[in-house]
Amino acid sequence: MTAARRRLGNRLAGWTALATAVAVLVFASTAAVVLWRHELGEERAGDVEDEPAVEALEQLTIALAVTTPVVIALAAFATRRLTRRVTDRLDGVVAAAHRMTSERLGERLPVSGAGDEIDELAAALNGLFARLDHGLAAQRQFVADASHELRTPLAVLRSELEVARRRPRAGPEWEAVADRAIAEVVRMTSMVEALLRLASAGAGPPGVERIDGRALVDGVVDRWQAAASAASIELAIQADDEAAVTGDGDALAVALGNLVGNAIAHSPAGGRVDVAARRVGAAVELVVEDQGPGVPAADRERIFRPFARGADAADRGGPGGVGLGLSVAGRIAEAHRGDLRVEDAAGGGARFVLRVPAAS
Repeated sequence: MTAARRRLGNRLAGWTALATAVAVLVFASTAAVVLWRHELGEERAGDVEDEPAVEALEQLTIALAVTTPVVIALAAFATRRLTRRVTDRLDGVVAAAHRMTSERLGERLPVSGAGDEIDELAAALNGLFARLDHGLAAQRQFVADASHELRTPLAVLRSELEVARRRPRAGPEWEAVADRAIAEVVRMTSMVEALLRLASAGAGPPGVERIDGRALVDGVVDRWQAAASAASIELAIQADDEAAVTGDGDALAVALGNLVGNAIAHSPAGGRVDVAARRVGAAVELVVEDQGPGVPAADRERIFRPFARGADAADRGGPGGVGLGLSVAGRIAEAHRGDLRVEDAAGGGARFVLRVPAAS
């Protein structure tokens, strides 16, 4: 037991002994006053036989003189015994907490099984540590993935420039080298922007503006119309008038846009992408369906992780091209107390459903 714990136990025992002594003193004083008033009343009544009252007071004084030290000692001993059990458990909690580091968050505080307040505190802190451990593990994995993804275009850019400098080149050759270098810079820029969106998605509570589902779908489709036309993809819209939500309109537009861009990237030329906003009970579903190859059941959780891409994905730029678009959309859905899932479309392909609570 540490010195601080001993001081705590001694203080508690001392205060308990003092409180017991004060209680005994108050009891003795009250008893003496009662006997004195009784004796005074008998004197006024002419009864001079006050010996029983005097004897009772003397006996009370003797009893208190004998029992008071014993009661105080027992109270102090019981308090010290109780606090020792508590402080011993606190020592175990503090020792486990000291053993925890950012590399050893797997350590947990001891829970005795008594079900008291200390166990409740230890269990709550263990839950917090488990969430921190999971978050730090995900952060380390994210940093490793981001470093790997950014290293690839940098390596390509460096090798292009090194090869280009090995011998004199004509103007058209340098233009080709510059075009390839610009393409890699554009890719890195898209990746950095997607990383920033992923970091900010769900970082705080969403806004509280009322968002019309039809206007949200129309705006997203308008922004992606040029990319769809270039890929020979038709964009179809269906939106209910009651499909309104409360939240951050810009964030939801980013999430829905990522789903539309992902659908365009996976759809064959001449295909169609359906974008809908539907009121379903107390929720609104933002649905994007494509006519691509679909998502295998084994990959339906993996694709929402950062940098996860399908083997047949067409790299057409934007956040979907670096494997972050679905991660961003998923975090935005969670920030709006919703979820994002993928399932099979009725006519083949993938059907992404972003479900959020409807506006009241």
